[in-house]
Amino acid sequence: ILRKEGINVKIANYNGPDQVVVGGATEELEKLKQLLRAQRISSKSLEVSTAFHTEYVSEAASAFDTWLASNVRFETSQIPVYSNLLATVYPPEKARETLSTQLGASVRFHEMLTAMQVDHPATLVEIGPGRKIHGLLKATDAKALTLDSESRGGVLGLAALLGELSVQGHALDLTQWHPGLEVLPVEGTKSFTVILTGANYRAVSKPRDNAPLPHNAPIATDKFAVNLGAPSIS
Repeated sequence: ILRKEGINVKIANYNGPDQVVVGGATEELEKLKQLLRAQRISSKSLEVSTAFHTEYVSEAASAFDTWLASNVRFETSQIPVYSNLLATVYPPEKARETLSTQLGASVRFHEMLTAMQVDHPATLVEIGPGRKIHGLLKATDAKALTLDSESRGGVLGLAALLGELSVQGHALDLTQWHPGLEVLPVEGTKSFTVILTGANYRAVSKPRDNAPLPHNAPIATDKFAVNLGAPSIS
């Protein structure tokens, strides 16, 4: 659409198969919104201070690179760290350059998630705040989970997340939930005790004299008992 209509904006974020973010001059963005509306394609404006990940901020990359060189020491990571500029793991020898270049370059978010799933198949989990990218995660991994929820607090949300991960087959070490509980002695009981309350206690009722016997009640005789309505006697 952008090439066909000659609209001068840049795709700033490739968020998913069905979602992108574009940036550029305000008048160009307004033209694009009208075009999309005419074609019944949904869009909305984002309240940001500038057109990030476009040429409008590319000049800041050089200054940022200089600042990183003077203030940050990059070391080899112990776990894979993925770059949304390259959609792959940060190259150790070019970590600073990759990070600074990312300011004015497109974010390849969906490609990055796909590469992560190919290299290290696992359940994607959004660790807040909120659930802003949960839908984007599910576009890559249908089993993606999130920590935060509008209907539950932080501790309950963590417990629910751990339960969901366990259901998916992930091994969990729950001893860290309350360290020390795993070594507490278990108190044994000598007998099985049932606590009687008004909900489960019922006094034994005594039958009244000459009261009719209930259906199927056994009748005692001198020689055997007959269970009325039963197919056999004993």
